[in-house]
Amino acid sequence: MKKSIKINLGGLVLHVDDDAYDLLRHYLDQLQSRFSQVPGEPEILNDIETRMSELFQEKLVPGKEVINLEDVREIIGIMGEPEEIGEDESEEIPPVQPPFSHRGRRMFRDPSNQKIAGVCSGLAAYFRLDPVFIRILFIAFTLAYGAGILVYLVLWAATPEARTAAEKLEMYGEPVTVENIERQVRQEYPDGRPASGYASSARPGNRGTLIGNLVKAMVRIIMVFFKLIGMIIAVSLIFAGIVMLGAILGLMINGKAWFLNSDFNLGGIGLGDAIGFFVSPGSATVALIGLIILIVVPLIGLIYGVVRVIFHLKTPDRSGIFSLSGIWAITLMVLIIMGVNEGGRYARQGRTTVDQTLGVPQNKKIIIKASNNHAAQLDRIAEFNLHNKFWLDRRNDTVCLLIQPTVRIEYSQDSLAGIHIRKTARGSRYQDAQQYAEQIDYTINQLDSVLSIDPVYRLTRHNRYHAQEVEVTISLPAGTVVYLDPSLRKLLYAVENTEDTWSGDLVGQEWIMTPDGLAPVLQNKPAEKLD
Repeated sequence: MKKSIKINLGGLVLHVDDDAYDLLRHYLDQLQSRFSQVPGEPEILNDIETRMSELFQEKLVPGKEVINLEDVREIIGIMGEPEEIGEDESEEIPPVQPPFSHRGRRMFRDPSNQKIAGVCSGLAAYFRLDPVFIRILFIAFTLAYGAGILVYLVLWAATPEARTAAEKLEMYGEPVTVENIERQVRQEYPDGRPASGYASSARPGNRGTLIGNLVKAMVRIIMVFFKLIGMIIAVSLIFAGIVMLGAILGLMINGKAWFLNSDFNLGGIGLGDAIGFFVSPGSATVALIGLIILIVVPLIGLIYGVVRVIFHLKTPDRSGIFSLSGIWAITLMVLIIMGVNEGGRYARQGRTTVDQTLGVPQNKKIIIKASNNHAAQLDRIAEFNLHNKFWLDRRNDTVCLLIQPTVRIEYSQDSLAGIHIRKTARGSRYQDAQQYAEQIDYTINQLDSVLSIDPVYRLTRHNRYHAQEVEVTISLPAGTVVYLDPSLRKLLYAVENTEDTWSGDLVGQEWIMTPDGLAPVLQNKPAEKLD
């Protein structure tokens, strides 16, 4: 008959023979003495005791409820003697590498290499793969089928977290020995302090209530959702930044960007040529370079910042950031000063008027239409709006700016038909503004009862943009019948009519002039029968 002793080893209650207890007690004392000066000594001993209790539990079978001396010797042989552990603590401990065998390998979530919950890094450790490859697979399945998030959440809920040194060794399939536990814990204690997320193997009595754990799980799920949304936004910002850089380069080189429709393109005309119409020749180059710096520097900073957050890159030398910020601020100030100086070119307004007599043949209606000189061409070149509508065109290797006039039709107070062309422009002095207005070349042609209006007037580099505007007013006496061709739709402006119809919708119909404006020509209709 032997005496047995009840012990608590790693949170597990065991019955041990007295001679086995003496050997076990001596072994644990040696370990405690061995690790007394090692950072993380309590965690190392707790992990060792937990692993030994698991091995002892495997020895307990039906009919055997007590651990004997042979069992203790066998477990000590598995765990390793304290004397066998290297004494040179100054040597760098090699990192734990995944073995080439699945022996003892278990599936855990890896908190030491986690991005969200450690599921991907845990799978990578189990299958000996790079965690990046697993993450890419989850993202691909999420985007393609929408199942990646569901699978991730299921694995998150079903897979335990490797919190202890012994569990992390099992995650990589390494034998849980005293030497390996010490090495793992030292990795968790690189500077003598426990790394975040590390926990001892000691079995706690209660790690929290069920409701508390459910609340924590819900919070983590919400955080995962927002992180995924943030990653999608970050990738979108990177893509948008690259697209914007491509747009700027395309507009600078040939005035085209493949992903923009024709309303935003410059019709194959470089951005520098377009800017040259609105600023002085010496300022055009400076303005172009300044706009590039003003747009490109923040875009590059945005792209780099998002990439650095996603891939956890180290913060670069701040002197470079400060230098780019200084260049950007100086560029902004230069452009503001240039804008103020250029604005002085529009300080004064000059105007000139041209009156033409309009012949109205008797018993004939007047047909008003846009001339064919530019009408068909305008549908093929790029346009943009800045108070008036503009087109950029290249003719005979010369870039031209085409500007759309406005056309009004009103009642003639003196019962005479006529055309009034009002030309205006701006300049730094009144004399300059008056000269710019007189230089506008714009005429209207009449052939019998057809009145042809040019839909644009042309500016070249010799008579650059000075806020030139052309307003055509056609005065018709009462009773004059007029047909408005559909080509006038974009030219008509503020045409008074009795139907309170938008000017562009007046085209394609016949109208008769009245003191109240244009009125529809009544068609002969059969009289309605009375009951």
